[in-house]
Amino acid sequence: MAITKAKDPNEAARQLARAKKLLRRELSFDEGESAPRKLSPLAQKKRALRKKRQKQLLYLAGFLLFCYGFWWLIKPYESSMKYGICKTFIELNVPYPYTIHFSEVIDFADGSVRVWFSHYDSFGDYRLLPVQCYYAPHEKYGLGLSRIVVGRREIDPDIVQHFNHSLPAIFAYPPDLTYPTPLPNDPNDLQFDFDKYRKQIL
Repeated sequence: MAITKAKDPNEAARQLARAKKLLRRELSFDEGESAPRKLSPLAQKKRALRKKRQKQLLYLAGFLLFCYGFWWLIKPYESSMKYGICKTFIELNVPYPYTIHFSEVIDFADGSVRVWFSHYDSFGDYRLLPVQCYYAPHEKYGLGLSRIVVGRREIDPDIVQHFNHSLPAIFAYPPDLTYPTPLPNDPNDLQFDFDKYRKQIL
C-alpha cells in the first residue's frame, strides 16, 4: 500500500497509522495460516516446570484447607469470659478446689451465667451445686460482678465487691474457657482420681 504525500502533517500521520494497522493484520493472518512455532527444549522444560509448580501449589492449598476444616471439627468449644470469672470465684471459695468438676454452663438473656459444678466437701460428701453470677457495667473495669447466688443462698455483697478488685488479673491472664464436659447420668460412672494431686510422703 502506497502512502500518498499529504500536505497536512496530521493527514500523513493518519495514513501511516492505517498502513501499519493493515500490515499487522496481514501478518496476523499469515501467522494463523502457518503451522505453530515449535518451542525450544529449554522453553519446553520451563513450561513443564511451571505446570508442575502450579500443581504442587494447588495440592498444598487443598491440604491446608482440609487441615483447617479438620481443626475446626475437633476444636474444643470455648465459653465467654463471664464463665471464666465465675469459674475463678468458685475455685477460690471451695475448700478443696482440686476436687472440682465443672459440668455445665448456661448463659441467660439477662447476662448472668449459671455454672454447675461438683466437689467433695470437708466431710467427704459429694456435692453438686449451681452458682449463678450476675454482671453489671463497672466504672473502673468495664464489667464486674453485681451479685452471686450459690444454690439459693446469696453471697455477701462485700465479698463480691472485694473479688471485683481481682478482675484486671483475670482479664490479663484468663483461665481455661473450654466448655466443660457434662457429668454422666449414671452415678456409678462418676470416678475421680484425687490421689494424683497428692504428694506421696512415704
